[in-house]
Parts: sequence; C-alpha cells; structure tokens
Amino acid sequence: KSYYTQAVILLQDEKQASGEMAGLAEMANLAGRTSSSAAYVNDQTLILRSRRILRKVVDANELHVSYFLKGKIRETELLKSNSPIRLLIQEPAHSRLDSLVYEINVSKSQDGYKIWDELGEKRDYTIGQKISSPIGPISLLSTGLFPEWTGEIRIQVLPKDFAVNILQGMVSIESNSKEQSFSIRMSTETTSPAKGEMILNSLIDHYDKDRSYDKETIFRNTSTFINSRLELINRDLRAADSRIAK
Repeated sequence: KSYYTQAVILLQDEKQASGEMAGLAEMANLAGRTSSSAAYVNDQTLILRSRRILRKVVDANELHVSYFLKGKIRETELLKSNSPIRLLIQEPAHSRLDSLVYEINVSKSQDGYKIWDELGEKRDYTIGQKISSPIGPISLLSTGLFPEWTGEIRIQVLPKDFAVNILQGMVSIESNSKEQSFSIRMSTETTSPAKGEMILNSLIDHYDKDRSYDKETIFRNTSTFINSRLELINRDLRAADSRIAK
C-alpha cells in the first residue's frame, strides 16, 4: 500500500523583486546575464532534483536507515521518530558504510531483547550494548516510545548514495512549462503519509536554505565589488581635486 503526497512551491519572480534583490537583478541585466522566466523556473527545478539537495534530505532525516515492524501478514515501515528502537552507528566514517547493505533484527518479549542478522543465530541483547557488524560497531537504543511494544523490528542500513538513488526515484518534480508560471509541483509515493510529508517538507526546507545561502553570497560579493569601485572612484576624485587646487 502506498500513499501519494503533493506539495507546490511558488518561486519569487526575480524581475519583480523589490529592495536589494531588485538592484541585483538590474546589475545582472547590465552585465548581460538576462534569462527568460521559463529558463529560470527550469533551472530551479533542476536544482530541486539535484543529488546535492537530495543528499542533504537523506543526511538530515537518516533516510539510509529504515525500520520495519513485522506483523502477522506484512511489515509496516516506521519513521525514525516513531520507532521504539533506534540504531546508532558508532563510526559514521567507516569505509564499508559506502558499499554494504546491512540488516539486523531485534525482538522484544517479557524475557528481554534478542538480536540476529544473516551472520549469526539469535542471541540475548542488552540495550546500549556494542555490536560488531560488517559496517563497523553499532548499538541499539530504546527511544522510550511505546514501552509496551512486543514483536520484531527489522532495521536496514543502505549506502547513502543508494538511498539518494531511491529518493530520486520516489520524488517527482515538475514545472508548468506551457504557461508563464513560477510554481513547481513536487510529489512522492511512500508507505505512509507521514513519510511523504516529511520528505517533501525537508526538500523544501533545504532548497530554501540553499537559495538563502546563494543570495547571501551574492550580496557579499556585490558589496565587496561596489566598495572596491567606490574606493577607486574616491581616489581618482581626490587626485583630481588636488590637481585643480594646484
């Protein structure tokens, strides 16, 4: 079962910008860097689809680690924020994290916890205890959520590049190229509405932060350029005043 989630963002028309942004747009026009509205919207669509932005979404939400609660008929995916068990990777820079898919199972009963993976049999486990695994040392922590839970949880760890590939396939981003529209529509199909909402909100948040950083960089560079030119102009004016005085 999958759920369809959609979001729409409205881009600011740089040609209609006010204040400092209007000044920057005029400077870009004087420099010969004009572009059509359709090209601008298309560029922003490509940025939203970029692996750089999607990687930030994966990192921020740990989408390379998935949790599945086993039921009598099927598994249910749990968000990290809703899972009673959380995986802690103790060496995030371990080399095998970039190349291996690893799965570990944990069960809880009145007698305590048991864990197992494809390399070994079920064994008793104490929450927080260090585990040696192919992706380096890990441990399982209790989040305190649903303290009465019982059953089995399967935890899957993917290489982050693989997780980005999956996210690219899950998220659809498109603009209305036939009309002079500054809106971009994003959608995704996920196993739960909460996951789809989390992914799209995170994508919008990181895109917005990326644009804010770019604008701040433009402001700084433009300010530095203008100040340097003003200094040269002042120097020339002082020299001219000196010659006139003489």
